[in-house]
Amino acid sequence: MYFFNSGSIVSLILAVILGFVVAPRLALFSRVGGLAMRLAAGTLAVGVGLEFAGPIVANFLYRLQLPFEPMQLIPTVVGIFFWGFLAWSVLGTVQSAPAKGMHS
Repeated sequence: MYFFNSGSIVSLILAVILGFVVAPRLALFSRVGGLAMRLAAGTLAVGVGLEFAGPIVANFLYRLQLPFEPMQLIPTVVGIFFWGFLAWSVLGTVQSAPAKGMHS
């Protein structure tokens, strides 16, 4: 079966770790960083779900009669969203840090 490959298994493991271990701890320090980390984990999970439901998604996309292979774009779009949310998480965490020299 194509679904059970190393990429999908690693993505699921990474999504679980980011969503249930990293995001709650990050949310203690930065609310925006925790939210963005949850969204990044969700993006990975959606990507694996789209890979699993590939034949159903492909059937819908082929009906649109697009001039390109639509299933080839899914990993690229998922990667763009994942890295975007990951960057947003880092930015939100850095912005929530106290200013240098300020003690709370």
